[in-house]
Amino acid sequence: MEKIKLYFAQFKSKVETNTFYKFGITGKSDALKRFEGEENIDKYFNVRILASAIGVDWEPWFKEQEYFKRFKKNFWLPEHMRFKGVTEIVKLPYNDVGTILKEFNELKKHWNNKLLEVGNIPWGRADYYKKENLPLQYQTVTNI
Repeated sequence: MEKIKLYFAQFKSKVETNTFYKFGITGKSDALKRFEGEENIDKYFNVRILASAIGVDWEPWFKEQEYFKRFKKNFWLPEHMRFKGVTEIVKLPYNDVGTILKEFNELKKHWNNKLLEVGNIPWGRADYYKKENLPLQYQTVTNI
């Protein structure tokens, strides 16, 4: 069972007043590491991961595709500012961002519970599962 992280990132331009968002998936435990070494990102943008959820197998990919269908690409960066994954960026109104964050929280709960059912702890974060000294498979997952 392969763990994949679905993330929702915010990009703020260092040179303009542009703010945009990106949905993506990565095999890295820290979604920000996905952008390491991207020269144009370091030069032109401040990046924050607003939300992420760890899923297994194809689930994160399917969810990413749902977001791409729901939020179509609606702007383009100048050629000199582009980076790997630029085709998945969108501008979003504030209320959509709030809705997406709520969806990620629900998705995180659902996927974490699925991971616990099969005894698979997301990236070794066992400290979150020690509530009330219950065996891992009986605990509700929070704060991941």
